[in-house]
Amino acid sequence: MPIITISGKWFSQVFCVGQTICAIVATSEESARRAADLVRVTYVDLPSILTIEEAIAANSYFEYNSHPIECGDPDKHFPHCDFVVEGQVRSGFQEHFYLEPSGALVVPKNESGEMEIFTTSQSPSFCQSSASRILGIPMNKIIVRQKRLGGGFGGREFRTPLVFGPSAIAAHRLGKPVRSIMDRSVDLKTTGKRHEFMSAYKAGFRRDGMLEAVSIHIYINAGYTLDASSLVLENASIKADAAYKTPVFAVYGHICKTNIPSNTSMRSFGAVEAVFAMEVILCKVADTVGLDQEHVRELNMYKEGSLTHFKRKLENCMLQRCWRECMLQSKLGERKTAVKLYNSQNKHTKRGIAVMPLKFSIGYHVRFLNQGAALVNIYLDGSVMIAHGGVEMGQGLHTKMIQVASRALDIPMDKIYISETGTNTCPNTTATSASVSSDLHGAAILDACRKINKRLRPYKEKDPSGQWTSWINLAYMDRVSLSATGFSRPGNQQNVKDEGNFFLYYTYGAACTEVEIDCLTGAHQVLQTDIVMDIGDSLNPGIDVGQIEGGFVQGYGWVTMEELKISPEGHILASGPVDYKIPRVTNIPRQMKVYILKDCPSTGTVYSSKGVGEPPLNLAISVYIALREAIRACRMDVGISSSFDLDIPLTPEKIRMACMVKIPTNKNQL
Repeated sequence: MPIITISGKWFSQVFCVGQTICAIVATSEESARRAADLVRVTYVDLPSILTIEEAIAANSYFEYNSHPIECGDPDKHFPHCDFVVEGQVRSGFQEHFYLEPSGALVVPKNESGEMEIFTTSQSPSFCQSSASRILGIPMNKIIVRQKRLGGGFGGREFRTPLVFGPSAIAAHRLGKPVRSIMDRSVDLKTTGKRHEFMSAYKAGFRRDGMLEAVSIHIYINAGYTLDASSLVLENASIKADAAYKTPVFAVYGHICKTNIPSNTSMRSFGAVEAVFAMEVILCKVADTVGLDQEHVRELNMYKEGSLTHFKRKLENCMLQRCWRECMLQSKLGERKTAVKLYNSQNKHTKRGIAVMPLKFSIGYHVRFLNQGAALVNIYLDGSVMIAHGGVEMGQGLHTKMIQVASRALDIPMDKIYISETGTNTCPNTTATSASVSSDLHGAAILDACRKINKRLRPYKEKDPSGQWTSWINLAYMDRVSLSATGFSRPGNQQNVKDEGNFFLYYTYGAACTEVEIDCLTGAHQVLQTDIVMDIGDSLNPGIDVGQIEGGFVQGYGWVTMEELKISPEGHILASGPVDYKIPRVTNIPRQMKVYILKDCPSTGTVYSSKGVGEPPLNLAISVYIALREAIRACRMDVGISSSFDLDIPLTPEKIRMACMVKIPTNKNQL
């Protein structure tokens, strides 16, 4: 059964290694594998483009309709700056590495073309619409159900048709249930990664380290189809300012078309890569003017009332508070003194310590995506069933939604149950991503609960000492509906010509990280990380702290060890945990403390809470800055004082090469 298809069109050309070319339908896994081994394909080699540099040289780009985001003209301002530095920095691919294998079960109902799909997806409505286009049947005959998901991180947002598509075609043609499961090696080679970024920057600043003008050209490796690349680049352009005010600022984007599997969304997509580029610029500024990294960052940080490069005014800005609290809790001054002493006493091991601020916007910059839906049903025994448009994938979303309903209805949590996420109960929903699901669906649940409370109010007023179940039954006897739908469309997003409010609100944070490197081997250890986060009034501090810790560690893997290489023939040189390393227990910080900023409620959100899933991943860049400081101390020992750029991931090989020390050949050199 051939299934070579892109956007509904059939192709006879293979664009990359890992592209699906056919599907085998069999009654057992063993016979399917045997049949797949019998498939023979004759290829004609064509020229290929694999890297960003090759794409630039070949002028191989996807059309990108979004114009640059410009706040003034940096090129006109650079001649008037005290210093101007230029450079280029890149960040690598990252595999999502969700724990549950990607899979799908498609069950045809053999009645009017109805079909039920169970699949590992963050976006049931996207799966429904994709299946509708693939099979040519209307969406109202397709139900997608999602009980829970064993991790997603963005990798199961747009790439799921690769998993359920073949099963849907086979089930539709054969009239029988069809299941497909990708093993880890196939998943890793076909489903796309975090985009590789290359950022060419130019920055002008004063002698005191104050930024005056910044220009950044961002190039991203999209792969062979556009997928989510335009959204990734738009997000990067909007968030490229990081936590710093630059009076004259411009970002230009380029989407490179290459012959590798299409890259896709991943946690903090576009944002963390752009923030990394800006943090590199701040490092370069500090090196050039000879000031401490934290001094330059504090000097340039946004303040209450500041305007971003797209003219968004920052209100209720907690950035300065997070920064001060992080400096206090981490005891940065004392530890910097200890680090300097350690480095003066040790030749082949060095330590570095760094602190970085974070400003992170929550919500989709595409306005229509910021909507949520919910259904609340109350039964005569007093139990409550909730359905909403979000997918539970280990982030604790269902738990938070039950808490919201419990508080709104004033009943115990054990009376409330969430069965699943389904397109038959909540249609046309937004993907569970962007750290905004609690905002969207929590508000929708509140909307539904308010409707029910309004209906129950007369019975509560009539019998104030009554019980929940008695009020429910009284309402039922009066033929009052005990079911309600809820809908939310939060925020006041208004932007014209790339200016205004792109997002719902901002969350803020800061992190201080201390590391130790072995200058001879390049090995390192994160000794301590202190994180301060503004997340409003947390709905569930236990869940949120877990998200902060997990996000930081996932970001740490991207910054230091998750290196994905592609051979000259286009093969991804990794097949699983044997040759693709994510952080382990031995890699995480030896000491990690998380502080939730107090007394900073958020207006207009669900019980004054804020999104938390993506922001802490960005704080892992503090590891990069600290490693850079340790490498810098090593370079200073051998008489190298010039500034330098470092790409990520900062693997042991890269750290070792950057240290520029000679391997001792005798004991006297130790």
